[in-house]
Amino acid sequence: MNHRVTQSDTAVIVAVQHASRAKSRLGAELNAATRRALVIAMLTDVLAAIREAHAGTLILVSADVAYDTVAGDHGAEVIRDTGAGYNAAVTLTLERLAGRAAAALMLPGDLPQLRAADVTVILEALRDPGVVVVPSADGGTTALGLRPLNVICTAFGPDSAQRHRDAATAAGVRLTELRLESLRIDVDTVENLEAVRGGWSGDGHASPADSAAGAGWARMSDGAGDIEHAIRRRRSIRALDGPPLPASEVEALIALALTAPAPHHSQPWRFVEVSAGCRERLALAMGEAWGADLERDGVELPRRERVVERSRRRVMDAPTLLLGCLVAAGLNGYPDERRQRAE
Repeated sequence: MNHRVTQSDTAVIVAVQHASRAKSRLGAELNAATRRALVIAMLTDVLAAIREAHAGTLILVSADVAYDTVAGDHGAEVIRDTGAGYNAAVTLTLERLAGRAAAALMLPGDLPQLRAADVTVILEALRDPGVVVVPSADGGTTALGLRPLNVICTAFGPDSAQRHRDAATAAGVRLTELRLESLRIDVDTVENLEAVRGGWSGDGHASPADSAAGAGWARMSDGAGDIEHAIRRRRSIRALDGPPLPASEVEALIALALTAPAPHHSQPWRFVEVSAGCRERLALAMGEAWGADLERDGVELPRRERVVERSRRRVMDAPTLLLGCLVAAGLNGYPDERRQRAE
């Protein structure tokens, strides 16, 4: 291995957009659910590469709880931002790092080809005061290092590499510019996606699938999952926050759910989105039925009230609420009651 794990006074910051809005420029090619899975797969690879090179502070900043499990798997602290944009996210994080870190390295979460060795190169360059800029192929900035934290203001976006160069020059501080192959392309467009999937540059560099850090991306892009790994990492999420899902994303998620096996390919499922106006009645009816069952089971009143109220809040507070129904339409019909009941 040509990199070493460092425990330094540098904090590494990875900012990721809300999953429901991430990679919208891929919308013509990928549905919302696939884009969401792609973003999480790329983020997993980015955090894995960072952790191979850096044992110090690692922060994931996002308005979306969807990434919290990935962050926890890599020992990353989560900072919840307002979703106002990349610059706002990193600025908020830099402010919170005051007094905790002497330097910061900022990376996006869409660098599935990121190599730990290149992370090490940037961290080494950040040992001295100044600014470290890693430009992308399109003139953006795929990595920005600052020592101290307020040495310049961040200016991410189109052509941001030049703005960061100019800011360092105006501040009269040392500027180090690094050209690193694994940070050359961040995935924003279909062309970026194809370039990364097909290999980094066509000049002999390995593809993401050939690197340890690219394992998650390789599974995602090949359409094949690590079944055992996925099952062991399964979690039941009982409380979600955020805005309601748009209709397109709800439909995409239901379409994925309908790929599950059904008897004779009948798919006897119907899904109803429960509007805010109907939730109170639904929660009340569910609570009354459950409360009556608990009373018959001998559960004392204070505990019955607590669990029913907790259930009511889940129904009322969910950003989007779907009711799954089993219907007879499409099922086979049989003349005898035994087979019909089994069907």
